[in-house]
Amino acid sequence: MAKIIGYAAAALMWTVALILWAVALWQSVDQRDWMWLGFLSLIGVFALLLTIGIFRRLASLVKDERKRGHEL
Repeated sequence: MAKIIGYAAAALMWTVALILWAVALWQSVDQRDWMWLGFLSLIGVFALLLTIGIFRRLASLVKDERKRGHEL
């Protein structure tokens, strides 16, 4: 159960980080700052992959807990 809480917190943190990343990306497009845009794009791809991995791991942990008969 502690793992699930930890992964849920990490998923929430990375979701907020992606929202902030999207706002920064939008601002850099408005200002036509192409170097910053490229840097933000690389960070965004990494963060998105990490967030997807965290959510997949969280779903797997929840599925395993349900198989064991624990209600969440």
